[in-house]
Amino acid sequence: MVNDADIPKVFDKAHKDMDQQQSKQTAKEANEKIAQLDKHIPSVFEAIWDDVKLITSLLHDYWHKKYIDISWSTIATISVALAYLVMPLDVVPDIIPVIGYIDDMIMIRIALQLVSIELERYRIYLLTQSLHMTEYSDTSAVSVRTV
Repeated sequence: MVNDADIPKVFDKAHKDMDQQQSKQTAKEANEKIAQLDKHIPSVFEAIWDDVKLITSLLHDYWHKKYIDISWSTIATISVALAYLVMPLDVVPDIIPVIGYIDDMIMIRIALQLVSIELERYRIYLLTQSLHMTEYSDTSAVSVRTV
């Protein structure tokens, strides 16, 4: 059994073992799992659900080369947390209602703390992209009206 004091050590080892192929596979599986869970968000995730979706989006954007200004350490950390989330059999199996996701939530919270600065940069990047799209959309709407 893993106690609270051992969690960072377990996380660190898994982080070091994560490779690019595993991370790519995790990105794919995490997108599928998030889409499935998004219909009925487990109660233990309600407070951090937007951040779970954000790190899933970050990992997806990294592997699709939409956002690459990020360290491998951050990608590996996110990959480890999301890989834990998508594994149906972990310390507390996900099939056990409510408590089955508590250990997953702990892993996600640890990852969020470890990557908080780079996650905030990604959030700013997304906002900037959204603003650019709005400006572009507004500009094209104006040019359509003037023609």
